Amino acid sequence: MKTTVVMAIFALSQGRPAFGSQGSLVLAGGGTLPAEARAEFFRLAGGKGKARIVVVPTAASAADNPAKHESFLRAWRDLGPASVDLLHSRDRKLSNDLKFVKLLQTATGVWMSGGDQNRLTASYGGTRVERELHRLLTRGGVIGGTSAGAAIVSDLMIVGGRSEARAARGFGLLKGIVVDQHFTERNRAERLRAVLAKNRSHAGLGIDEDTAAIVQGRTLAVMGRGTVTAIWPWDSEFPKKERILKSGEVLDMSTLCTNRREARRTKDKDYAWI
Repeated sequence: MKTTVVMAIFALSQGRPAFGSQGSLVLAGGGTLPAEARAEFFRLAGGKGKARIVVVPTAASAADNPAKHESFLRAWRDLGPASVDLLHSRDRKLSNDLKFVKLLQTATGVWMSGGDQNRLTASYGGTRVERELHRLLTRGGVIGGTSAGAAIVSDLMIVGGRSEARAARGFGLLKGIVVDQHFTERNRAERLRAVLAKNRSHAGLGIDEDTAAIVQGRTLAVMGRGTVTAIWPWDSEFPKKERILKSGEVLDMSTLCTNRREARRTKDKDYAWI
């Protein structure tokens, strides 16, 4: 199964990048990170002896306790990368310091832990840290995260709410897509649909726990025990469309906006990632 998924990613990713970048994203829905998704992130980061991984645990309250830092690093260290380091701050002034972001400038992969995505934007939104994450993707690196670490990649990010979500600005690493996590387990379909109904230039991805979406080129591949729900942009001119993808299934992300793109002839700037 893993070999089939990787081959499918390679085949489709040769086209124009889906989100305007040469890099890759590994987005996990919370719970346990699937072993195959961890392995794929590590491979994309360079693999054994070559990967330079930076772990950002800031979404978690435990990140403030230095005694807990090793717990965020251990699983990556055990894979044998060239280096694995932790980057954490609650101080926006420090987040704009050139010395602080130096680790990101040489990283091949950045992993963002789960917790509260508001903590990530409070510390890093609009700072050098956010800009270095974009540069990492531009030079072909990989960025991954679980739960809050997956939600933050959106430009329009869900920050809370149940049936009616509250939304704010994310890091914009995946433009035109709203990512929601713990999707099936917390019955979040209606809140994602409601956000898309109010923001009709966006598509949606709902990722279950113990599940990951691997975005590379214009391809999304699913790994893990759950599903990923893709929701096409809501437009009164076209029927609403959703698709549930299981492990091993692949989605050509350029199709997420095919109808809208044809109708608007790519005049909408939110579709620059197609």
